[in-house]
Amino acid sequence: MRARVLLFCLTLWALPLAAQDLPDAAITAFREIITRQIEALKRDDAAEAFSLASPTLRAHFGTADKFVETMRTTCAAVYRPRTTSFQDVSYAEGK
Repeated sequence: MRARVLLFCLTLWALPLAAQDLPDAAITAFREIITRQIEALKRDDAAEAFSLASPTLRAHFGTADKFVETMRTTCAAVYRPRTTSFQDVSYAEGK
């Protein structure tokens, strides 16, 4: 279940992107942003975590506090992960 929640949370950041169209530099940048956001959440730095969210997510949540509260209550695996790692980026049509 935690893996599904983590996948859902991370997918929110990637919805506008198709992995097959991403150059290596973009994948690296994407991973760096996610890492910075997770680190900000670990420090309870709501402003930093919110600033790293996509424009769509910022518009949806409106404030850093609402964003972090949602992450805390529904995406605990991202809010306080025990470990983090990235696997190869892949694209599955319709998934």
